[in-house]
Amino acid sequence: MQDHLGRRGRRYAQVRRSRARHRSLPRAASAVLLFGICGMVLAVNAVWWKMERGYPMGMSLFDALPVPGRASAGAAAAPTAGDGKAGPMLSLDIDMTSDPGPEVAGSRWTSSQEGVIELYARDDSSAGAGGRAGYRLLDQVEAGPVVELSCATLWQQPGGGSAAVQSGRPVWGTLLVAAAEYDQSVGAMSRSQVTTAYAWDGHSLVEVWSATTYSEAVWNLAWDAPKEVETGAGAEDWIRLTSLSRLDFVAGSRPSIVLRSSQKHESYNENTDVFTTVKSREVVQTYYWSDRWSAFILSEATVGQGGATGMEHPGAVSRFSIPAGTVLAVLESESQCAEGLVLDPPHLLRVKMPDGRRCFVDDGSVVPTPSRAMV
Repeated sequence: MQDHLGRRGRRYAQVRRSRARHRSLPRAASAVLLFGICGMVLAVNAVWWKMERGYPMGMSLFDALPVPGRASAGAAAAPTAGDGKAGPMLSLDIDMTSDPGPEVAGSRWTSSQEGVIELYARDDSSAGAGGRAGYRLLDQVEAGPVVELSCATLWQQPGGGSAAVQSGRPVWGTLLVAAAEYDQSVGAMSRSQVTTAYAWDGHSLVEVWSATTYSEAVWNLAWDAPKEVETGAGAEDWIRLTSLSRLDFVAGSRPSIVLRSSQKHESYNENTDVFTTVKSREVVQTYYWSDRWSAFILSEATVGQGGATGMEHPGAVSRFSIPAGTVLAVLESESQCAEGLVLDPPHLLRVKMPDGRRCFVDDGSVVPTPSRAMV
């Protein structure tokens, strides 16, 4: 599951410093001149880079410089990572609000593990010196290190035309889909891609679906053994779990998202120095839109008589009680993820509570109920 990301490894960039040497005045003047020329070239090249890749600028060359009060993606700071790793800046034309014409969605990294998605509307009132439209920020959400942006259209206005200028458009009609990649290594290795779908609710971007669509994890089973019986990690205890999924957005009066996953459990063979397959399976999960939960969900479940304990993430120290009888929306099931190949019950469920909070609960503490989203 996407919250089974483990401990984050951090790499620190090494900075080399060298002592400056005194030079003659003519050589110093030449260096200053050369530095100025290089700075101009880099500045122009940075602006060209953004415009060439379709990053929402909509302004002249000089308008690309930061201007107070202008919420333009082109004027936003370039993504730089505190740990020395920066990622791509992506942009996508998408028509998901009631305003005429398409908006522009952009993503940028803030570190190797974090990033943001921003949605901009074209704004003719903030046109630049070249007469081209400017951009107005509609919303910004935290989204992780996004590596791919796409659009999923699940509803078309009958008779053609732009759905954005028509009335009666459902919130799930057009989805902004973002894939974020995580790569961590602390003793073991963990890589995953989490795909999230966002909708426009008339005021802001809201998450309506999220799941891990690719994962690969290598760790030693001895690490999970109780301390009193732990005997040390051996080569035969190393395992690898992999899951590769295909995603389908199904349009219609009852829209759905279908996730087809190929999962594999492998064990390390010391004699051949390779991982060999122990178990594999194909899993198909269908998420249906639920008006009650304003999200695509797997099913619903009711907390049993003994109540349930919720936690923000697996293994969290801080926990809270959920009263018996509380109805929850099931967003993800550990038993259907790659971890389900090796972990014994009870498994975890990622759920959405009536107040909108998302948390994890044991599947043994809830009773499945017919979902309003299911047939």
